[in-house]
Amino acid sequence: MSNATEQLHEMIILTPGNPRRVSWNGVVEEQDQVRARFNELMRTNQYLAYKTTDVDKPTQRSEMIRDFDATAERITLTPRIVGGRG
Repeated sequence: MSNATEQLHEMIILTPGNPRRVSWNGVVEEQDQVRARFNELMRTNQYLAYKTTDVDKPTQRSEMIRDFDATAERITLTPRIVGGRG
C-alpha cells in the first residue's frame, strides 16, 4: 500500500456547539465527497478555510486556502466574523 492511502486527513468544520469532523485518506471517492462538502460551504461565503497541522507540530503555521487540498493533513473551516455597529 502506498503512503498516500494510509495517511488519514481531517476537515474540521467549526460550528456553534460541537465541531463537525470529516476524515478521508487516499481513496478518490472519499476525497471527492469531502471536496464537494468543502466547496458547498465555501460557496456560502460564510466560512474561511485554513490548512492546519497537528498540535504536536507547533512550529508549522496555518495557511488560508480557497481551494480544497486533498494532501492537507488537516483543514479547518471557521465561520466568518461579521462586524459592524449594532
